Amino acid sequence: MQKAGNNYLLAVGKLVGSQVKAEGKDRERTTDIFTPYPRTYEYTVMITLPEGYTPDAESLEQLRVNASNDCGRFVSEATMYSNTLKLTVNKCFERSYEPVANWGKLLEIIDAGNEFSEKVVVLRK
Repeated sequence: MQKAGNNYLLAVGKLVGSQVKAEGKDRERTTDIFTPYPRTYEYTVMITLPEGYTPDAESLEQLRVNASNDCGRFVSEATMYSNTLKLTVNKCFERSYEPVANWGKLLEIIDAGNEFSEKVVVLRK
């Protein structure tokens, strides 16, 4: 958490770990995709906010992500309970094999996870 004037910046995207980043030549693919098995990653993070601080509505809204297709999904939700921020994240790759034609769909999920990892919530006094 970083102080920003009277407010705090909370890098919540970092709380679910690092995400794969596809840049440059990594975004191009000519062969099918093989992984050992389908997989799902689920995270629930509860953050008790400092007394007198509330999340900025716009930064809270940006934590609501839904990138879903037939290859998988990256879905996140953020809800407030009193002075606690609950963050839930679900990242899923449906199959262990995808034809190269589906690489764009997998990139949608990968990109959503990477973008989420950069999200910051502004806590206002």
